[in-house]
Amino acid sequence: MTPNELRDRLDQFPRLPLAAYPTPLERLPNLSQELGGPSLWIKRDDEIGPGMGGNKGRKLAFLMADALRRGKRKVITFGGLQSNHARMTAAACAALGLEAHLFFFERRPPKLQGNLLLDKLFGAKLHFIPFGVAAAASMTLERTNKLVRLVTAVLVGPRAYFIPVGGHNAVGCLGYMAGARELHEQVMALGLEQVTVVTAVGAGGTLAGLMAGLALLDSPIKPLGIDVGKLWKAFPASIARLAGELCTALGQPHTFRTLTLS
Repeated sequence: MTPNELRDRLDQFPRLPLAAYPTPLERLPNLSQELGGPSLWIKRDDEIGPGMGGNKGRKLAFLMADALRRGKRKVITFGGLQSNHARMTAAACAALGLEAHLFFFERRPPKLQGNLLLDKLFGAKLHFIPFGVAAAASMTLERTNKLVRLVTAVLVGPRAYFIPVGGHNAVGCLGYMAGARELHEQVMALGLEQVTVVTAVGAGGTLAGLMAGLALLDSPIKPLGIDVGKLWKAFPASIARLAGELCTALGQPHTFRTLTLS
C-alpha cells in the first residue's frame, strides 16, 4: 500500500482537526554526540493538542469524532492519577461541549495537583474509587477495560461514550496508523536508512498503530516498544491483536506474531 492509499483509507473514518500535521521530525545532534551512538531524531508529537499536548491527541481526533457521530453527550475514560490521556480527554470534551467523566482507581489526593488540577479546570467530573493497586499484572488489558466499562456504566449511565485506558481500541489507534504514514514519508524524504522508531508503551495503542501502519506500507522502519508500566497480563498478545484489528478495519487483514516488549 502506498502512503496515499493509506491516507485515503484513513479518510473514510471521521476525524476532528485537533492539531496541525505533520508534526516535525527533528534531529538531536548534541544528544547523538554525547551518547556516541547512531543519529537520534525526535518526532514532536508532544506538540499535538488539545490541553497542553501529547501523543493521545492523534487518538482523540478519531475517538471524539466517533462520539459526536454517535450523538453522545457524555464521555468516560480512566487512567492513573496523573494521566495525560485523561487530561487531554477532558480538554477535548470541554472544547466540544461534552461532559467528561474521568475515573481513577485510587484514593482522592488531599489536594488536586498537576494533571488532576487541570482535569478539574477543564470541567471534568472526577471519580476516585480506591480499589487498590496490584503488586503485579494480574489481568489482561481487555478484561480490565471490560470491567471498568461495567462499573462506570452503573455510575454514569450506559449511554455514555466509553474510551478504554489510553484510547486503546481500533478507533483511537487509527491515529497512529496516520502517524506511521507521516513518519514513513519524512524518513524517506530525508533519505534515512536502518531506522528504528522507539516509543514508550503504557496501554500499547501507539505501538499497535505504528506496527499496523508500517506493515501496510511495507516500510523499512522498525518499531520498538518499551513497556514502562508492566501493568497488564499477556500484554504483547494484546498489542499484536489490536494491530491486526487495525489492518482489518482498513480492508487489509494482517496477522502479527506475538512480540516481545523491552
